[in-house]
Amino acid sequence: MPDITYEVVEPANLKLKNVHQDQIKINIDITGAQTDPLTLQQIYGEESLKQCFLARRKNINTLLQNAESAAAKAPERQEKERILKEMNDKVGAQVNTLGQEMQVRANNYVARQKKEVNDYYWASAKLSVKWAYSIAKLGSGAVETGGKVITAVTVPGAGLFITASAIKGVIDTSVELYNLYSEMLSAFEEETEVRKKLKTAVAEVRKLKAPEKVPQSKIDAVSSLLVPYGARLIGIDMKAKELATKLDVLLKKLEKKKFRFKRHQELAEHEVDKWINEIIKLSQTVNKGRGLIQNAKDAVKTASQRAQKDPSTYYSMAVDVWKKLDIALGVGEAIESTVGLWNQLKAAAKSLHESFEKEMNDARMEEMLK
Repeated sequence: MPDITYEVVEPANLKLKNVHQDQIKINIDITGAQTDPLTLQQIYGEESLKQCFLARRKNINTLLQNAESAAAKAPERQEKERILKEMNDKVGAQVNTLGQEMQVRANNYVARQKKEVNDYYWASAKLSVKWAYSIAKLGSGAVETGGKVITAVTVPGAGLFITASAIKGVIDTSVELYNLYSEMLSAFEEETEVRKKLKTAVAEVRKLKAPEKVPQSKIDAVSSLLVPYGARLIGIDMKAKELATKLDVLLKKLEKKKFRFKRHQELAEHEVDKWINEIIKLSQTVNKGRGLIQNAKDAVKTASQRAQKDPSTYYSMAVDVWKKLDIALGVGEAIESTVGLWNQLKAAAKSLHESFEKEMNDARMEEMLK
């Protein structure tokens, strides 16, 4: 099964009377690295890939609708077949172009991630775009259910009421989620602690004015904190991915079963969807910060070399160096500003757990009365 699947044909166009088109799928396989649900969401939501897909999707569905309209008006089967062949040729060209364009954009995305994020995953990951479709036929045919994007996150669907044993698994997962939120907040605190030390070290170097000699120890103090600071950002990202993976587990447990009380089901769906969106935004911010820290590390290294060999050239570049660090640390401050939100999400996780407990009691009572 592919890691990500984009379905091209809109549900209504799978039910046309005169033109029968099976679902057209664009698949992305990820090789070379172990992929977590959060990374899948980020790849699927990547703006360049998304816009490319949506534009071609619109073109293809317009071709299907136009052919349906023309075939409905055509008096002879021969004319209908001509319309169908013309449409198939155009759709085929559009699908091939879509697949090729998405491969180019996928390659560009990986290249950007390698440069900006600079971690093992993107150093080894490869995205392969494949596409599959069959030509349309005349007349009505089997109808597929379309419109669903297959990624890490699924939506709870129809099914039997959830059993007591099943809800126990959901509760266990919700407890793990709550604990992970606590670990996430601890990761925020660790990042803040190192960032404050780094800002203090930078402030000490900034006090120096030309033509003062630049003490190597002051620059070393900055350099020595850049590595642990980058590690703290990685720690936040790892916790975010753990959360996303656990949320994926929770959703899969809920997918085929329904709560007795609709409000419990709606709360679960709403909260998990909100959590996923916040985790994606957080991970994107962290990855941006990691790229900026890497740039700052390179700049500080160059500044250190200049300070030893020719302090005058150091001062000429120092402003740019510390500006880069300010920008990088600004990302950390942006992350810190979301702590209040994450505390709210932690409280929401507790509320969700309580709703699961109520569902458990109802399920047990129902089973006792059988």
